Amino acid sequence: MDDREIKIPPRAGKVKCAAGTMDQPGRNHPGLGAWLYENICRPANQEGYIVDPMCGAGFLWSTMKNGPSVIGCDIDVSRVRLARDNGLLAVQARAEDWDPGDRHACMVAFSPIYPNCGHDSGNVTSDIVERKKLGASQKIEGTTGLLRVFLQIATYCYRAPVCVIVRNWIEAGEESDWVSEVEQSMHFTGFEVERFWRRLLPGPFTQMKLRSGKQTKWVDREFVLVGRRRND
Repeated sequence: MDDREIKIPPRAGKVKCAAGTMDQPGRNHPGLGAWLYENICRPANQEGYIVDPMCGAGFLWSTMKNGPSVIGCDIDVSRVRLARDNGLLAVQARAEDWDPGDRHACMVAFSPIYPNCGHDSGNVTSDIVERKKLGASQKIEGTTGLLRVFLQIATYCYRAPVCVIVRNWIEAGEESDWVSEVEQSMHFTGFEVERFWRRLLPGPFTQMKLRSGKQTKWVDREFVLVGRRRND
């Protein structure tokens, strides 16, 4: 068994969160937030806050028990309000520019929107997918945009681990390798990177396309890239 596999249920099930949270785009499996705290943050033996520079509505942290406070930012004020309702110390700001100030980070963790913004999360109607494009948590233009984010994170993370939840997508019948692009940006910024992964099941929309023959592949893994500052 690969000791880097993240063993959490493939479906999140019902999660208690603020009204309106489940209507937001780009939600992560909330078990990942709890896994990150237990397996990355606590072993790092750092004190302080969890910092999420792309926090959205804060759904990622909704099942974390007895962990540190989470501070974060999002460019959409309505999601900032939801994040606050979900217990985060959230502000409206851009990840490329935001600084948590004198709040020491014990871990930085976030999930960026896909740069092509054309993926779906199992919804079968195209109008929902279109609305998701407009509702992206952060406007990112490829790896260059994420490089700016990592350069900003490097100004405040100190020795705290930096964790990024990413996955590839299917384009023209082939799987992209965006995960490696993100990893290269982390290396460029001065992080040594370790990969963890969890299995993904095809959503209803993907299942329908697989059955019809319109699609023959799906992305079956999601990755957590864990970066740690290189020794000076």
